[in-house]
Amino acid sequence: MPQTHWVPGILVAARRESSYNFNAVNAWDSNAVGPRQGDGHPLNCSRGVLQVIPPTFAAYHHPGTSNAIYDGVANICAAMHYVMVRYGVYRDGSNLAGRVRQFDPTRRPGGY
Repeated sequence: MPQTHWVPGILVAARRESSYNFNAVNAWDSNAVGPRQGDGHPLNCSRGVLQVIPPTFAAYHHPGTSNAIYDGVANICAAMHYVMVRYGVYRDGSNLAGRVRQFDPTRRPGGY
């Protein structure tokens, strides 16, 4: 993947979503429902550096990366795949900031 647009956007989103914490869990928003999992949190809590929920992680997981949602590479790859499909972000990421506010340093944070 070209890094020119992706890396700056991912760094912005990682700061906003988890303060760069690969083990972050959001157990208080509307996603935080479902039975407790092995990590002690409800099934649909957002997890990891880019705060992906488990069903999204599973659906957009990139083959060849870890199946662990807390693995930074796997979490970021799943999030990248998700924004490409969901928001029409180009593979080179050149329209990432324009399509997904949470990855844009010039706009206020917002979910994705």
